[in-house]
Amino acid sequence: MIFYKIQAQLMTDNVVDLMSNKIARLKAHSQKILNLAACIGNTFDLYTLTAIYNHAPHKTIADMHEAIEMGLVISLVEAYRYKFEADDELSSFGITYKFAHNRIYRALYEQVHDADRQNIHWQVGQFLVANLPAEDLESRIFEVVNHLNVGEKGSNTTPQTPSIQSEGVYRNKLIELNLTAAQKAKSSAAYQAAYGYIKTSISLSNNEDWHDYYDLMLTVYTQGAELAYLNSDFEHEKFLIEQVLKRSKTLLDKVHVYEVQIQSLIAQDKSLESIRKALQTLRLLGVNLPENPSKLFIAFEMVKIKFKLIGKEIGDLANLPEMTDPHKLAIMRIMNRAGTPAYNTAPNLYAVLSLRRASLSITHGNSSMASTSYATYGLLSSGVVGDFDTGCCFGKLAMTMMERYKTGQHNARVMLVTSIFIRHWKHHLRDSLEPLYQAYQAGSSVGDFEYASLALSLHSAVSFIVGENLNGFAQNLARNDASINQMGQEKAVQLNRCTWQIVANLLGQNDPSHLLVGKYYDHKKMVSFYRQAHDFSSLVIGYYYQMVIAYLFHEYAFALENAEQAERYIQGISGLPNIAVVNFYGSLTRLALYERASSSGKRRFLKKVNANQKKLKKWAYYAPMNQEHRYHLVEAEKACVLGKCGQAWEQYTQAIDFANKNGYINDKAVAYECAAKFHMEHGDPQIATLYLKNAHYAYHQWGASAKVEQLENKYPSVFVQIKAGMQTTTSSTLVNTVSKSTSSSLLDFASIIKASQAISSEIDLNKLLATLIKVVIENVGAQHGHLILSEQGQLSIEAYSSIEQESTKTKQVLLLQLHDSEAFPIEIIHYVARTRKHVVLNDARHEGRFSRIPYIKIHQPLSILCTPLIHHNELKGILYLENNLTTNAFTPDHLEIIHMLGTQATISIANTQAITAQAEQERLRLEQEQLRFQNQLLETQSKELARLNADKDKFFSIVAHDLKGPFNPLLGAAELMMFLVKDAPREELKEMVEIIQASAKNVYDLLENLLQWARIQMGRMEYKPLSIHLKELADVNIRLLSANAKDKKITLQSTVTDDIIVHADDHMLDTVIRNITSNALKFTPSGGSVTISAESDKSQFVTVAVTDTGVGISQKDVASLFKIDVHHSTVGTDNEQGTGLGLIMCKEMVKKNGGRIWVESELGKGTAVKFTVPIAQKG
Repeated sequence: MIFYKIQAQLMTDNVVDLMSNKIARLKAHSQKILNLAACIGNTFDLYTLTAIYNHAPHKTIADMHEAIEMGLVISLVEAYRYKFEADDELSSFGITYKFAHNRIYRALYEQVHDADRQNIHWQVGQFLVANLPAEDLESRIFEVVNHLNVGEKGSNTTPQTPSIQSEGVYRNKLIELNLTAAQKAKSSAAYQAAYGYIKTSISLSNNEDWHDYYDLMLTVYTQGAELAYLNSDFEHEKFLIEQVLKRSKTLLDKVHVYEVQIQSLIAQDKSLESIRKALQTLRLLGVNLPENPSKLFIAFEMVKIKFKLIGKEIGDLANLPEMTDPHKLAIMRIMNRAGTPAYNTAPNLYAVLSLRRASLSITHGNSSMASTSYATYGLLSSGVVGDFDTGCCFGKLAMTMMERYKTGQHNARVMLVTSIFIRHWKHHLRDSLEPLYQAYQAGSSVGDFEYASLALSLHSAVSFIVGENLNGFAQNLARNDASINQMGQEKAVQLNRCTWQIVANLLGQNDPSHLLVGKYYDHKKMVSFYRQAHDFSSLVIGYYYQMVIAYLFHEYAFALENAEQAERYIQGISGLPNIAVVNFYGSLTRLALYERASSSGKRRFLKKVNANQKKLKKWAYYAPMNQEHRYHLVEAEKACVLGKCGQAWEQYTQAIDFANKNGYINDKAVAYECAAKFHMEHGDPQIATLYLKNAHYAYHQWGASAKVEQLENKYPSVFVQIKAGMQTTTSSTLVNTVSKSTSSSLLDFASIIKASQAISSEIDLNKLLATLIKVVIENVGAQHGHLILSEQGQLSIEAYSSIEQESTKTKQVLLLQLHDSEAFPIEIIHYVARTRKHVVLNDARHEGRFSRIPYIKIHQPLSILCTPLIHHNELKGILYLENNLTTNAFTPDHLEIIHMLGTQATISIANTQAITAQAEQERLRLEQEQLRFQNQLLETQSKELARLNADKDKFFSIVAHDLKGPFNPLLGAAELMMFLVKDAPREELKEMVEIIQASAKNVYDLLENLLQWARIQMGRMEYKPLSIHLKELADVNIRLLSANAKDKKITLQSTVTDDIIVHADDHMLDTVIRNITSNALKFTPSGGSVTISAESDKSQFVTVAVTDTGVGISQKDVASLFKIDVHHSTVGTDNEQGTGLGLIMCKEMVKKNGGRIWVESELGKGTAVKFTVPIAQKG
């Protein structure tokens, strides 16, 4: 084998030409056998050659000898040297040959006449089919089928080799063989080759085959339709689907091509059509779903699953039995196919499809599709409901099921959903990049082009969000575009190009930079297309990118337009990490426009920002590594517009720190730029300059050349030195390297900013002074220093610090120093205090007016820097610094640093002194207040304790009395059943079971009311008001209680109209309506009616009434209905139990929502329980 490889490598073109000349000199029998061998292939075995040569093995070997000796053919084993006398002896050896060069093989092959060549191929194929063992036939299927397909076109009809066209059995066999080859090629992702084989199978078939070989034809045409789709041959796919639908015998036989139809429409970006086809197919399978389900419909589906999950651990779902019902499996497949287009265009339908699939798995068992069902349920739990823990649990379950069913068919879907829709809610978004690429690989390997392409395009989108370097990222985008194009998935192509366009804008390749219209993507053009297609997810993505790029280039009004559009369709990207970025930039944009807005506009902006921040705070709690910096930056910008400067600076600091810690270089650059703008507007140009330079550097690191240029053009004086230092640096290296001096300078700026932030964060005066002197020494190269404060013209040393040792000087020692000219340079201090000018001595021993003062003569200091701290033209203090290691220690840069730090220090000192004084006043006031109210508080607490004690006694009285009531029949019926179980008639047993059931329900209802009441008393019931359509809530309760009403033959109805919208906590309001309605049914006899109604009045309230035709209540009892100290245990018309506690709970809930509750009743005529609730404000 090694010898053969060496020969093949050494064979030059000249040698090949020489070999070709040798062919012409071969004997006739040698040339004939080589022609036959060439028809077998470049590599051929002696066993097959002997069969088609039609001679004995030893004759075949002998006739091959000349070619071997001449070097035209190489034997891959040495067995040819032996003489064989019998075929069985030959067959036991794997004797194989190979032509010495491909050109020799081609020359010999082309010598054979076309008709002869086809006949030889036919003979070889027939021989292999007849003689190869089944496992070898499968492994060599391509070789066998290729021979037969070439030979079939020109085979002669002879008894030895019957024509495949004339003999149905041979034609049928060739159809099967081509089908096998197609399936094997498809499994290896060789879709073009597979399509060729399946087209051969189809071309060999005829109409009669559907009758004689139905199963085979169904498989061939169904596979053909799928392979036509995979090769983007949509016309042929349509023809094949029509044939299957016309000739299929059962609905399940048609379902497979319906799947292909749906998938094909998705590939052509026809989402709406694919959804309609899926819903039509589901209807045929007996599943009727609305095209646009209501939120109530979704909630009902969610509740059904919650009930099914009661008592089950999520991980235990992996142990459910196998789903075997082909009908249910077909439903699962169709719902699975419809998932992506529904997500894009019909989010509510997507939610229902996901819930139904999860429900099918939980109810009927697991299948290979269970992994996708659990993954999408996890998506809903995380991205829609906000239950991130449950979402992650279902994500893990989905991955477990994917590993169990090793088909690979659904791997791309599961990996994509878990990585991009679930994982990022609790883990760093960057951790999703590798799983997304694996999803792409998994999908492309099995022909799941839809999810393979989506994974690749989302990989691009995530790379942008996490701040990948834009230069290298642009190259990846180009590669991704080529791969997605090859898969023929138009939606994914546009998503990837949308990302590519914003990257190009930031790289400075598009003009104007703020418009998402360029070489790769045209946002204006695509918006109209996506609107027409109802593709909400693509709409949001486009608006989102346009919003971001407009904000970055300060086109805030335009950014707001796109933010509002993105928010309008935000449901189209449920669960995606882009939601948080829309939230983030939407808030930043509104805050950037805040000062320009009208009063109502400002209120509207703040309301939206606060709502966004509420969500972002929750997301940051679960995934601080992704959202913490965004939350703090928005808080900083909000504090800025509200005039809370100290809070703003603190929030900017945290935003920058968290962005830096978690690797979001893009968001860090934005935070630096925002902080610079804040300090610029608040009169701190030096600090603003530091932030600007850090923003400039961060944008460089990100690779955003257009942003870098924008900053340089807007602030030319700030960046003139940096630009000069970078003039010789190419744009590609700017991202990773800047000049040494520039980089070092920028690092110093970062340290100074942190020092300023450390100073500003202290509110205790002593700590502030200690921090100030310490950070000044650390940042200007001093050995030690003193901080002197001025108060009412008096100077006092308040702090001392040294880099060599911890300070040990007490305040008394410092005060003594200030009056001892030998211990302290008081002359310099008084000069600075008087003139308010700084003093810099490069060598204090020999220069300036102070070289002869006592302190310098005695201590011989080298470098001295003394500078005033001035705030609002008033001397607040003096900084005195020394460095005795070197002369010229303090440079003009150090003076600038001290000036910046000193500015912040004087502000902080003034603020701290004011806070301290205010705190002292507040302390005195509080002491007086405390003394004044202490007695009142004790008296009030005493009364409250007495009331609570009475309530407690009453509470336990209710528990003791009313729980005992239902337990008596429960226990009695159970004991009686035990005693009579063998002999009692079935009807009596049934009656006892009904008693037990009714009693248990009474116990449950009582405990539920007690639990709700307890929550209210302990203040644990959260109040979350929102706008509620009252009719929907009333209708829900009508449906839930309709069974009770039907059992008692009571008419239960609602007259609430569609236009009534209230502002209340939906859970509390639902509980109130249900309790009151349940009570009404309880005390209304058979044949009566219960009505829920509502009307609004002029006082901005809606009055809700539940009116019954029941037994009524006396006026005496009405007066005490809402008091816990009066017992209300009563019996309904069918002996239902009641405690009155439900009404007390309702009163608390109505009060919590700003309303009141009362009862109007007349004995024997009925009761109306009424309560008020605020009307929702429009807009």
